[in-house]
Amino acid sequence: MAKGLDAFPSIKPKTDKNIILLTSQATNTLQDLVRAISQAKGVNTPIEYLGPSEWIAASAKDDVGNKPQAWFEARLVVLEGFNQGQAETIDDSLATLLGRTPETGFDAVQRLLREDGGFTWHQNHM
Repeated sequence: MAKGLDAFPSIKPKTDKNIILLTSQATNTLQDLVRAISQAKGVNTPIEYLGPSEWIAASAKDDVGNKPQAWFEARLVVLEGFNQGQAETIDDSLATLLGRTPETGFDAVQRLLREDGGFTWHQNHM
């Protein structure tokens, strides 16, 4: 990027504000990421599906960071958007800049856990 977009003629900003999407070449579901964690840790973690109000209550109960229930209500909106495909964006710009295919989210999660098996996933939020 330091060279400027003229150095990469195939990269075309997607908006009038010259926003360039830097994404992987594949998308992953939240279930894919749970599977990546389970595989990297060598465990078979079942995925438990809860209704929205059940998930909010279960998540807010004894939360390590003491976040209020409203935080989980807002978080649910983001997670539901993911499940509806609102984050399924693929663009070639990152591959062009890197000169290689970017790592997928699935692969990145597995790599992080191989590099630091003691990594704790709590309190990692947007």
